[in-house]
Amino acid sequence: REPPGSSSVLLTLCLFPRILLAMADSAEMPVETKPVNPHVATTCTAGPIGLTAFGITTILLNFLNAELIGKDTITLIICYGMFHGGMIQILAGMWEVYRGNIFGGCAFTSYGGFWMGFALFEILMVITELE
Repeated sequence: REPPGSSSVLLTLCLFPRILLAMADSAEMPVETKPVNPHVATTCTAGPIGLTAFGITTILLNFLNAELIGKDTITLIICYGMFHGGMIQILAGMWEVYRGNIFGGCAFTSYGGFWMGFALFEILMVITELE
């Protein structure tokens, strides 16, 4: 046996999408469209280069943290972190914002900023150790 009222809940859940569609059709709200910028429409996405920069720099840092590579390779990680993980990520983020992908732009630029900050921190640590 079904619990009392379960069939009405099931019926409501099945009809809910249809009710929403009917409400949207009856509202006849004007849809605002903006013209497509031809430069943006033909510009490719920066996702692949941004994700590649993210992956490579993350793997390098994790290799160092897991001690799979020696501490003497920190200069390699700093260089990749500053340029590939930092600058390329920030450029990819700006590229995504230009294309209208705000989430991708936010993700890439914030991670790029993290890598630029991390690289600067490590450089400053080395400079203070040398003094």
